[in-house]
Amino acid sequence: MPEYINTHISIDWDFFFPNIHNYDLGCKEVLMFFDEIWYARVHLQDELNPSGHKTFWGRLATIGMLPPNIIVTESHALDYMVQGMIDYDRLIIFDQHLDLYPIKEDSVTCENWLLWVLRERERKGKLPEVIVVIPNWANPGNLDFNLCDDSILEHYNKIKFMHFGELERSIDSFKQKVQTSFLCRSGAWCPPWTDKEFAWFLDNARRYLIGIDEIPETPLFKREWDESRAKEILDQIKKVQLDAHKKFYKRLNRRH
Repeated sequence: MPEYINTHISIDWDFFFPNIHNYDLGCKEVLMFFDEIWYARVHLQDELNPSGHKTFWGRLATIGMLPPNIIVTESHALDYMVQGMIDYDRLIIFDQHLDLYPIKEDSVTCENWLLWVLRERERKGKLPEVIVVIPNWANPGNLDFNLCDDSILEHYNKIKFMHFGELERSIDSFKQKVQTSFLCRSGAWCPPWTDKEFAWFLDNARRYLIGIDEIPETPLFKREWDESRAKEILDQIKKVQLDAHKKFYKRLNRRH
């Protein structure tokens, strides 16, 4: 047995959000979903916000899992590339989605990067232990995932699912050696009005002496949330809703 378990941590910013699919949002990593479409979702500004992120690094520190540095980028798909350059025995993922979707057209995406990683490492005989830490509202049965392939099911059955509290209680901090960590913002799923909180999350990591690295070829998508424009659109939405309610009750009163 090794003296320590070489560990890679992979964090998706959407881990800290409520169940995005409760809002019936279409999401795809294309330009429209990173920016403009969020103005049509401005009515969710009070609901779709992160929580738990302000204590995250401190909780990792308590169990001896602070990474020396984090590679930060937009898409989770890029962790496939990062993991191809490092060696580890344990993979711990913080995410509200299980990225084991079937591979289509031989391309790595945010939906299937984990499947690519596991298949390639299995071929090399270096299949890691995989722990997926899910939000407190989630359980493996309600993850956004479709078991439609026996080979995918085989990998799924080897994954350990747990909540953060379970990880804290079960992990042996004396056997951890976290050398690398990855963080994606997932801007097609996480709204631009929370980008300031994301920036705070990175600054808080620096306070724990964690280095922040970006991949020059794949920087974070630049977007600015225009509060005045958002308020104007929200006022229009409220006016349309109010007018619709007035017309409805007017027709209802006529019937009586």
